[in-house]
Amino acid sequence: MEISQKATSFAELEAKKALNLKPFLSINLENIKSKVDSILGHIGKTEIFNEYTKHDISHIDTMLMSLDWIIPEETKKRLTCAEWLMIVLSVYFHDLGMLVTKDEYEERGKNESFLSYKTKVVTGGYTENFKLKVQGLGKGAESFMYQEYVRQHHAERIKNWVTEKKTLNLGGSKIVVEELKAMLGEIDNVFKKDLGMICESHHLDDLEDINKYKINQFYGSHPQEKANLQYCAVILRTADLLHITSDRTPSIEYRLINPNDPISQIEWAKQMAVRNVSPKAKFDKEGVVDKNQQPDTVEVSAYFDNATNATSFFGLIDYLAYARKELERSHKWVTESSKKHAIDYEFPWKNIDDSRIETEGFERKLFTFELDQQRILNLLVGHTLYNDPTVVIRELVQNSVDAIKLLAYTKDKLSTEGKIIIEWIENDRKLIFRDNGIGMTQEIIEKHLLKVGSSRYQDENFKKEHPGFSAISRFGIGLLTCFLIADDLDITTVSEFEEKAKKISIRKVDGKYLMQHIDKDDITEISDHGTQIVLNVRQDVDLDDLEESLQKWILYPDCKVEFVVKDKRTAIGFTSPKDAVVYQLKRMGLDVGKGMVKVGEYNRNGINLAFALRYSQYLDQWTFIRGTVENENHSIGTAVEGIRVEFNSPGFISGGPVAAVNCTGENAPKTNVARSHFEMNSYYTDYLQTVYDIYGEHISEEINRMIDSEMPLTKAISEGYYIMSALTSSRSGSKTSPIDEKLLVKALLKVPAIAVEEGGKREKETGQRIIDMEEIWTIESPQLRKAESFLEEIPGAVSTAELFKFITKKSLNYENIVFCNFRYSYILHQEIFSRRSLAKIKIDIQEKRVDFKWIKKEPGLWIERTIEREPHRSTITTIPYMLQMKDIEIVGIPTSTELIISQGFRVVLKEGVLHDVINTLYLKEKNLMNSKEEGLFPIVINRLFTLIESAAQSQYKIENIESRLKRHLREEYSSLDDLQEFFYECVDKDKLISIMTSLAENTINFYRMDRSRISTDYDFS
Repeated sequence: MEISQKATSFAELEAKKALNLKPFLSINLENIKSKVDSILGHIGKTEIFNEYTKHDISHIDTMLMSLDWIIPEETKKRLTCAEWLMIVLSVYFHDLGMLVTKDEYEERGKNESFLSYKTKVVTGGYTENFKLKVQGLGKGAESFMYQEYVRQHHAERIKNWVTEKKTLNLGGSKIVVEELKAMLGEIDNVFKKDLGMICESHHLDDLEDINKYKINQFYGSHPQEKANLQYCAVILRTADLLHITSDRTPSIEYRLINPNDPISQIEWAKQMAVRNVSPKAKFDKEGVVDKNQQPDTVEVSAYFDNATNATSFFGLIDYLAYARKELERSHKWVTESSKKHAIDYEFPWKNIDDSRIETEGFERKLFTFELDQQRILNLLVGHTLYNDPTVVIRELVQNSVDAIKLLAYTKDKLSTEGKIIIEWIENDRKLIFRDNGIGMTQEIIEKHLLKVGSSRYQDENFKKEHPGFSAISRFGIGLLTCFLIADDLDITTVSEFEEKAKKISIRKVDGKYLMQHIDKDDITEISDHGTQIVLNVRQDVDLDDLEESLQKWILYPDCKVEFVVKDKRTAIGFTSPKDAVVYQLKRMGLDVGKGMVKVGEYNRNGINLAFALRYSQYLDQWTFIRGTVENENHSIGTAVEGIRVEFNSPGFISGGPVAAVNCTGENAPKTNVARSHFEMNSYYTDYLQTVYDIYGEHISEEINRMIDSEMPLTKAISEGYYIMSALTSSRSGSKTSPIDEKLLVKALLKVPAIAVEEGGKREKETGQRIIDMEEIWTIESPQLRKAESFLEEIPGAVSTAELFKFITKKSLNYENIVFCNFRYSYILHQEIFSRRSLAKIKIDIQEKRVDFKWIKKEPGLWIERTIEREPHRSTITTIPYMLQMKDIEIVGIPTSTELIISQGFRVVLKEGVLHDVINTLYLKEKNLMNSKEEGLFPIVINRLFTLIESAAQSQYKIENIESRLKRHLREEYSSLDDLQEFFYECVDKDKLISIMTSLAENTINFYRMDRSRISTDYDFS
């Protein structure tokens, strides 16, 4: 026998008053409630919705009672009978769509809508994590998916059933539909349509649409026969949202609450932890409850009994975060509508207070990540954040290394006694980091671990208490990297400075976290001190290459580091950069133990640099082994405090020696936030300079050693340049690019790699010493060039002056210190002569010799420009042109001479057509009109000087000049006409023809002495 349900709540009593109004005469409220009670009793009879939720009329009664405080007193007085009826009926009906009969579940394979939903889940259409979490349910996955499907559609299902439209498209029962039809009887169709819409609305996000949810919907002419549908929808939504006490889980789709872990919503329901949901009273200035103030915050009371895994707690926290946002939106919607339509309906709720959620064994205080805002801003400007999931391994290991170093510092012992274990439990997808470092106190946890951007090692008090201590960690955001691969992590830490151990349970980077105090005797993983971090790795994260990632990042940890997987233990890291280079050489097939390969190692100012060397018996020299394109990965790179930062050869962007460096101490270079690069500051500059100085020191040692072993001085210097070429040039298919060429050159200027002669004696000298000299000379002559080659075979430091006198019985006169064997292709020679100005030119026609006097740089004497040459013309791809602007002393040159071609540079003399054309071009450059001209001008410059180089070698016929120019221009620019027109705007055509037809006669060419000429009267051939 069916027991009639009494409609006794305040809301129901108000709704009953509507039954006397014409549109609602056919409604029997208590009969409807009884039938709804009967239908609700069937929810959970199948395996759908059969756990944790009470499925009887008490749910509806609880919601109806909550309306007493959800709707403010003044608003209650203003609500119409129709509004009360709409609210009550929607409360009765809104969750009936969750009814799943046995027949419906068995027929789910015919439900196209569900099959589409299922396909989206199993293919990762929602999220990959959601898919993997569902797969993890095993046999329960199918029922969970149908349950979630119904949650997603239950509001639309009840709307369809109430309005009798598309009744079973989303699944359902014909019997239920017929029951609803009988309950609503002859009720007004407009009211029925609106009732279905309100029932559906509690799962929609469109309540701000007052065209749909009308503010004044009339069902008759009586004032009590109208309804504010938006307000009715908001009230239903709120009552449903806040009914989360221990007898019911929410009807909202779990995936919407936590996309990555919908299962967590089940867990907190199991706990039946929520005791009460009620308005939070407001207080006056004296701290006394003020009943006259309308509350605006909902207070949630809950108790979790020893929730050691914290899943239940965090499931509830996730839900309350969702509910808080929904209240804020509802408050905004009602407030805006009331103002716009002058309706005095109030919805005050806009916040949820979760401070009364208590836990047994955990800190009552809820911890959250805090942002040190100013520091975070400073960190993020100009930095690239983490974009490699494996950096979590690096960050957590370096935190452990710091903790071990700090323990050693405080106890004045070696950090090598420390130990770090990284363990991967694949079946449980747990990645564990464990160390026996100093551990963390609660103060450290609150002030630094959970405060993003705050590093304990950068704290001023810490620095004062630990002078000289150098940590890897600087930024205080390393823990955030855990969330690249995991949403859940548990940290257990033991400190000798506190009585109990701490366990911090963290769920999601933007969530709240709990701290548990544990007796140290109960901690088996850690002894007297240390920290363990357990990451519950997401299913979509691939950790198959864990060991490789550890080897990639952890190079010289200064303590024992072990990787454990399936009882296999692997040691990680090397003892030193030298050890690492030896390992890499073996990978390259080179045996360090046979005397032909070795590793050079230097320590300077906390920088430990090791590099690979190969011995040449023929040349008696140790040269750098360079990383080619094929073995570029063998350049081990740069580490700070043992943790890798860069992968390229130290000091180089590409190329460079096979080398490794570890930087330690307070003066080590500082990294950016992501530790992907170094900050460009004085620390980094000092580091680079030290690395380059060490490379230069090796070259100096080799030059001196070769001389001491009786190699000719000239040969030793020449071989020194060969060793140096590993740092400055490209060979074997590998491009060598230093990070800072100026600093590299500065270091190489300290190498005694320059041969000079003074007073008939040859000596080695450093480039810096040459730069400091007031004047130097260079001499070009076929005889001296051949003499330089011959001197490489004569033991000792024989000079060209001595050799010349021995062969010719004549003295080789020169006025001052001579810079021997000048070659512009040498980077040191370029640097030295870039700081000097040509002050005198002296030519001896009979001796086929030209002497250049160079003084310290004198501005305005010359205009210098480096021009690219055609690659097929020479191995030198650039050549400096010097345009004379002031008079200098010139001896022995015919007045018609316009150009002097030296082995390393070009000299354009004053008072010639060539000088006029080039000077005019330079002036044009200063007055370019637009971006197009700026783009074309470098082409004009390059092509003109290419023509000059060509014209200096051979005379051209006038008719060939224009066709040659067109060919050159076509190589550079597709629109030939535009470029040719601009070319002749910059270069006088008649003067160009004059140059092309006569320059060969007015050029002195000492670069190709066998073909050079001084006009037509002098021929060195």
